[in-house]
Amino acid sequence: VMKQLGANMIRLYGNNPANDHTNFLDEAWQEGLSVAPGMSDYPYYQMVPGSCLQETDFNCFSQVKPLYLQNLHNGFLTMDKKYHPALKYMNILNETDLKIPS
Repeated sequence: VMKQLGANMIRLYGNNPANDHTNFLDEAWQEGLSVAPGMSDYPYYQMVPGSCLQETDFNCFSQVKPLYLQNLHNGFLTMDKKYHPALKYMNILNETDLKIPS
């Protein structure tokens, strides 16, 4: 349906890195759709203990790296360790200006 409406990309605003995304990415690629996933706000605010907000003053590398690695293992990489062809970019934080203090 999305392709019939003229869409060429799917923008996702969050995901659970524990879930396998392979089937979704494969289907999007078969339909000629690119995917632009976004990381959940979980590591920034909701992770207890250890959120970026509470533990590291928004230096989020230690929170984001393991979640991104999970995404790589759960479909973002192909068997030959290349990014899935449906992926265009990865947004690791939505609405930065509203979430991180200036």
